[in-house]
Amino acid sequence: NAGTNSGGGGGGASHGYPGGSGRGGAGGSGCVILKMLTADAGTTTGSPGSTTSGDYTIKTYLSSGTYTTPS
Repeated sequence: NAGTNSGGGGGGASHGYPGGSGRGGAGGSGCVILKMLTADAGTTTGSPGSTTSGDYTIKTYLSSGTYTTPS
């Protein structure tokens, strides 16, 4: 049986805070699941799992990768 991923989430961004970088901190190991309308899906790096359900695409990251929203 596969074990579960467990790890801390990333730190929150400091938007507008004086001296803040505006970036959140890195998260620990774990997983990220994104759901978006297929028509609005952006680009990915890494090897996320991808499933289509009706009008939606679901991306599942279990390792490093990025998702960029369409402009």
